[in-house]
Amino acid sequence: MFEVKGDSMTGDGALEGDYVVVDRQPEWANGDMVVVLVGDEANVKRIRRDGASICLESSNPEYPPMPLSPSDEPIIQGKVIGVARWHISQGRSK
Repeated sequence: MFEVKGDSMTGDGALEGDYVVVDRQPEWANGDMVVVLVGDEANVKRIRRDGASICLESSNPEYPPMPLSPSDEPIIQGKVIGVARWHISQGRSK
């Protein structure tokens, strides 16, 4: 699982503080939601191949696509297969 930071994937229902469930596999298809390491930053995005490069896309229209070249050395951590959200209220004891 990987904790979501930010609001770039709100269109897919992944909100800040949620956890995405990741199937750790390097295989992906265009349009899959994945966790990708670029440098020391992890990104949860939709992925598309664009020739020899890949492009990471947010589901929030406020964020532009992020094209990556092979020199960026992206590392696909795996495909997102679910989103978990906990809202545990602290009930008052009587």
